[in-house]
Amino acid sequence: MRTLLTLLLLTLTAVARPPNVIFILTDDQGWGDAKFAGHPYVKTPNLDRLAKEGTWLRQFYVAATVCSPSRATFMTGQVPARFGIHGHFADHAQNAASSMPNWLDPEVTTLHDLGEVRGAPKSAAQFTKFYDEMVKRGYSPKPILLGQSRGGMMTLTWAFRNPDKVKAWIGIYPVCNLASWSLKNSKAQTLADFGLTEAELTSRLKEFNPPDNLAGLAAAKVPMFAGKPVDRRAHLLTLVAG
Repeated sequence: MRTLLTLLLLTLTAVARPPNVIFILTDDQGWGDAKFAGHPYVKTPNLDRLAKEGTWLRQFYVAATVCSPSRATFMTGQVPARFGIHGHFADHAQNAASSMPNWLDPEVTTLHDLGEVRGAPKSAAQFTKFYDEMVKRGYSPKPILLGQSRGGMMTLTWAFRNPDKVKAWIGIYPVCNLASWSLKNSKAQTLADFGLTEAELTSRLKEFNPPDNLAGLAAAKVPMFAGKPVDRRAHLLTLVAG
């Protein structure tokens, strides 16, 4: 009986501790396009290490065979047809011809909304802990940061606060401006993240807003690119800190 109670307490303790999950989604990668999966010449040492130290699932399902509807399902937990997304996003004319919207409805609640960070000091500090742990495990002390959509806010904020620790920053249709996106589309969550009133955050906007803080990255000569995929081609625009 004592053993059973001990196991029960250990189980409850394990359940009470939230899991630490990092979700990485790659586009246009076939199941065999990695060294650990048997590719004859492609070298993927970091993916190989993830596969070795983690779990490689060989049987699974995705909601669609292409990128955009798959991402819609990952982000919402619902089938992509609910949002009219059944193919990959293209330009507006091609989307209209396919009876598709131009983007996922911003009013839809996503997992990203439930766990989104906007570059507030506390979340940036957490990102620093993640960086320190990855360096401790042997990964590069100067990573290339990739920010997609609203993930651009966090990665670019951390980059401008740590220009000496960034090799490059890349954004895929990134959100980078607190004023034009976060305070307009998720004001309550943004103010809660920063622990400030709207008046306080507005008065300190230049302190926190990435577009106002690029000089350090420019001085460190950190390459920066932002682009939006069009017809499956990435058009990159160089961002130059003024």
